[in-house]
Amino acid sequence: MPVSEILSLQTTLNEALNAFRAELAAQNLTEPSLNTSKPRLIDHPAYVPTPVMFEARRAALACLVCDITHPLII
Repeated sequence: MPVSEILSLQTTLNEALNAFRAELAAQNLTEPSLNTSKPRLIDHPAYVPTPVMFEARRAALACLVCDITHPLII
């Protein structure tokens, strides 16, 4: 059975978001929101993410970039 690109992309993105949310909880950080103008620690230039947080953000962004640069033709 061929690998579904959509399923693979969704799985990778979901795993990255789950890891990101877990790290937010572990570090007692608030979730990102577009509905507030209050600065968050994670947005500060001096914030250094944990390796898990860094990888989760990298994977999530890679999924979005992959989706944008290689759109599905329907």
